[in-house]
Amino acid sequence: MRPHPRTPDAWRPIASVSAVVVVGAVLFFFIFPTVIAPRFALLFRDFGGALPFFTELALDPKTSLVALLFLAGGVAFAAFRPRERVIILSLTAGGGVCGVLAFMGALYLPIVLLAGQIK
Repeated sequence: MRPHPRTPDAWRPIASVSAVVVVGAVLFFFIFPTVIAPRFALLFRDFGGALPFFTELALDPKTSLVALLFLAGGVAFAAFRPRERVIILSLTAGGGVCGVLAFMGALYLPIVLLAGQIK
C-alpha cells in the first residue's frame, strides 16, 4: 500500500511498521487453528483434564476467523481512507497484537491452573 501523498514523511515508517505487524498477525491467525490448536488440544486431552472456557474459545477455529475478519476490515477501511490510513493501520495492528497475546494467554492458562494444583 502506498502512503497517501499528503501523509507527512514522519508518519510513513509508522504505517509501514503497522502493516508488517498486521501481516504477522494474519499469519498467526492462519497458522494457529491449523497447526498449533490441534496439537495443543491433543496434548491436554492426553492429560485427561478439562480445558478452561477461554482456552476452548481460543482453540475454536471460528475465533481465528473472527480475528482475521477484524484485520481484513481494518486494512480494507485503511485502503479507502487515505488521510486516516496511519491511525487505522496502527489501531488494526494494536488489535492484532492484543488478539495474539490473548490467544497465547489462553494457551498458558491451563498450564498455570495445572501447576497451581500441584502441591
